[in-house]
Amino acid sequence: MKRRKTILIMLAGAVIGMTGADVPRLNERLAALRPSNPLAYFELGEEVADGATSIEERTLARTLFGLAGALDRDRFGRSACLALADIEEDAAQKRRLLALADLLDDGTSLRRRDGRTQRKSIDPAAAFAVAQALHEYRQGSGTRALRALEQAGAMELLNAYDDALRGGARRFLEDCELYRSGDPPALSADDVSRMLHLEAALLAGADRTWTDELLLTDGATLIEVDPDQIAESLHVDVNRPVYRDGRWREMTERRR
Repeated sequence: MKRRKTILIMLAGAVIGMTGADVPRLNERLAALRPSNPLAYFELGEEVADGATSIEERTLARTLFGLAGALDRDRFGRSACLALADIEEDAAQKRRLLALADLLDDGTSLRRRDGRTQRKSIDPAAAFAVAQALHEYRQGSGTRALRALEQAGAMELLNAYDDALRGGARRFLEDCELYRSGDPPALSADDVSRMLHLEAALLAGADRTWTDELLLTDGATLIEVDPDQIAESLHVDVNRPVYRDGRWREMTERRR
């Protein structure tokens, strides 16, 4: 609640601080926004973002993009995420928005952003082999891990998702050569978590849900996003889509 009040105050400041030269008739256009026309939110968000020079103005743009995406996820959800990512300065949040855009673009699929491997193209036998290799490696049996990866398609799948592994697939294979005695490798909690997430997603197969999805970029930590909770993901309240008297309000809320 405190965070929401802070955002509302910042939004009010954004409108007061912007001149007509920045966005023509800004207050009038904000007041005219209605949830039945999400496109208007998105278009106004673009104009505000293009001329934004302050935190308050960028906050307003984010809210407009977020409302557009949340009000009509099918038409504007992905576009809103991409627009928000474009103006996002925090690297982790940018990755999260791009991950959400991917899910909205391709349904709930296990997918790298470069499109090399998609859920429908993953062979169950190869997926099981990679999961088995990860398990054997954690047990210190590098020989068995390498043997599991001899399964057709397993090595290609491992390479496609090497961002899940610290040091990538190449480091994993090198370590398998080293750990053959049965002594488990020294792994951090984050390393183990990454492997378990990858195993779970691969073994879930076609029945996996969004929580099993792997959305990994450039060695970053695992990112989980839920396209079914887009309003929460975009930090907007779809129950308050009307701008009036410097605040976002419910449709039925009376004017003071």
